[in-house]
Amino acid sequence: MLYPVSTSKDIVDSVQLKARDFWVNINHPELSKSLMYPGPFAKLSVTPLVIEKRAPLPGEHNEEIYQGELGLSNSDLTALKQAGVI
Repeated sequence: MLYPVSTSKDIVDSVQLKARDFWVNINHPELSKSLMYPGPFAKLSVTPLVIEKRAPLPGEHNEEIYQGELGLSNSDLTALKQAGVI
């Protein structure tokens, strides 16, 4: 009763969000196209926020995280992949 309920289409078609240039197209080379993303939450004149690249794909940074951050070996990573964990 206190807040209007919006559908996804309502949000995408929002006059206010369009006026703010809220939606940005981000290139997805793996799909050979661009997708619309929500842009920065605020408009800052001196230090503008910018979204320049797509969200990571599932598993895209596995080696960085499992090996670089957690210190797992190549064989540990292979075992996790073979077990279907990652």
